[in-house]
Amino acid sequence: MIATEIPDTDSRRMRTCVHEAGHVVVARLMGAHCDGVELTIPPDDIDRAGTAYTHPPECASPVLARLAEIVILMAGESAVGIFADVHGEGMTADAHAAAERALSLTHDEESALEFALACRTIARALLQRDAVRRQIAHVAAALAADGELDAHQIEEAIRHAG
Repeated sequence: MIATEIPDTDSRRMRTCVHEAGHVVVARLMGAHCDGVELTIPPDDIDRAGTAYTHPPECASPVLARLAEIVILMAGESAVGIFADVHGEGMTADAHAAAERALSLTHDEESALEFALACRTIARALLQRDAVRRQIAHVAAALAADGELDAHQIEEAIRHAG
């Protein structure tokens, strides 16, 4: 197994770990803070299988902070696309949340959706870097093992990614 592969991405648990790790790692890249991440995986709600507790980066511009927030939202599904070769083009719960946030930057819902989907493209581009993939793989593996990670454990997983 190479460092950027994740075993068993067919399992819902592992896909969720990769999804949440995508949020966490991209949040870090965008200058945001992450307090932690956890798996919830309730049996009756497939839209809410995990949560990454991120805070938008402190920026001089509220527009840049909102842009980072939307890219971070789109990073989860993008990470799953890379590791599990599942590239959904539809609207996930995160995509809907991203479009809602984009409304503050655009003039209508159609423009907000286009903005959110452009942020998905940015997230996918960030995730193409080998170092970023290794970080996601390590965070996802740690999350799969423990079910939750605090900020320190996230940093440790990223540090071990090299």
